[in-house]
Amino acid sequence: AAAAARQSVLSLIRAGEYYGNETLHAHVGLGACSVLCTEKRVLHVRNGTWELSWQAEWPRLKGVELFPDRERVVLQLFTSFAGAPRGPQQRAIECGNRAAMLLVYRTVQAMRAQYNEALVKGQLSGGAVK
Repeated sequence: AAAAARQSVLSLIRAGEYYGNETLHAHVGLGACSVLCTEKRVLHVRNGTWELSWQAEWPRLKGVELFPDRERVVLQLFTSFAGAPRGPQQRAIECGNRAAMLLVYRTVQAMRAQYNEALVKGQLSGGAVK
């Protein structure tokens, strides 16, 4: 029941665009905003309205940086990939405190590692990760 309730969060974002197509694996609440991670992307949403501030697919993620003095995590992004339109070079996640910043950093890094593992397994088995 808890897993189903967690998945239903995806139905609230962009009229359910991600619901049913992706699985929510991680969620970090940051006061007014939340960071959500699926097997395909990281999403930054406003709590309450679930309005999507931005999203970045895992293949676009070039690096993850900590800025402890500003309690911020910054995602460094490839500006274009696989024919997608040119996008921003980075996305900042304002965390509000050091503990939240470390949780966001570890969560994004863990999900990034899972994505990369799935990608390598898919390549080794001759399949492709979408």
